[in-house]
Amino acid sequence: MLHPDDQEEARKYWSNRLRTGEAGEHSYRVRNAQGDYRWFLTRVEPLRASDGTLLLWVGATLDIEELMRAQEALRESERSARSAIDGIAGLVSVLAPNGELETANRQLLEYFGRSLEWIKNWGTNDAVHPEDLPRIA
Repeated sequence: MLHPDDQEEARKYWSNRLRTGEAGEHSYRVRNAQGDYRWFLTRVEPLRASDGTLLLWVGATLDIEELMRAQEALRESERSARSAIDGIAGLVSVLAPNGELETANRQLLEYFGRSLEWIKNWGTNDAVHPEDLPRIA
């Protein structure tokens, strides 16, 4: 029923729930009657008596196949965009609507020899010459 790649992790997850008695959630792939796998997310909560004794587990399972497909499509789109931006022979930065730097291409990072986080603070570090900073800001 469970995808072979998910069986060990699912076993460890449930074993940990039983050992600790703690709530949790876990995603995994389940085979349907046609033999196809779909992603599901299960959340379990322990139901306890007033003295703390575990009475039973209550759980809910959601089909998250479309979410997983959308996330993979987004990752692929981001990889494609990153490849296109890095392929430009120049210094490229992408700014949010408020003007904050969101990302930069590989060439810009190599030019400064600094991290993206450092470059994001271009208004307070020495990335821009002090005489140019008021005009650029």
